[in-house]
Amino acid sequence: SFASPILLETDIADRAFIMTYPVGVDLDELPMQERARDNAFVGAVEWYNYSRAYWLALLNRAGAPIRRLVTRHNEDGLSPIDSFKSYLRKFQSVDCLLSLSMRRDGRRMATGRSFESIYTGACLLQEQTDDMNRFGFVEGVHYLSFTTFDDLMDRLCYIQSAPDAVQTIARQGQQFYAGKFMDPLIIQALGQRLDR
Repeated sequence: SFASPILLETDIADRAFIMTYPVGVDLDELPMQERARDNAFVGAVEWYNYSRAYWLALLNRAGAPIRRLVTRHNEDGLSPIDSFKSYLRKFQSVDCLLSLSMRRDGRRMATGRSFESIYTGACLLQEQTDDMNRFGFVEGVHYLSFTTFDDLMDRLCYIQSAPDAVQTIARQGQQFYAGKFMDPLIIQALGQRLDR
């Protein structure tokens, strides 16, 4: 996690370069498509993030309006960059993307999906993590957050009832990302850090 206690220790904090990672795919490389009025979870459910299975089972049982696109880290026959583009196109096809972030030790962390969702223009619905704040993203302005299942269900009701507000949040998040975290900006910030 970007907010791991070890990164905050005095001897490490001054040496750590905390930044989102470069995406490596320009949005112009992804064919434009119309977004479905849809909410989705896109991602893997593995041993290191097994809590996702619980969240998804509860959402299914509650009949929540979340499409589940569980992916596997398997070979798909595409080059790595083409496989990643295919993954990002799934993000571009929906209005809102759910990011479940808890790890085995109970830490909640921003994942690549957190930033990829915002980058591609979807509204991020993020399981609570301090990582987003650390990068300057503001809950309710650049993304939406939840902590409990009831909180998540309330957020899903809001998303269904206020699609224009959700699109505004998605747009503001993408604009904020574009101003601070596009690949050239990350490389420039790293270069400046290395020049010190």
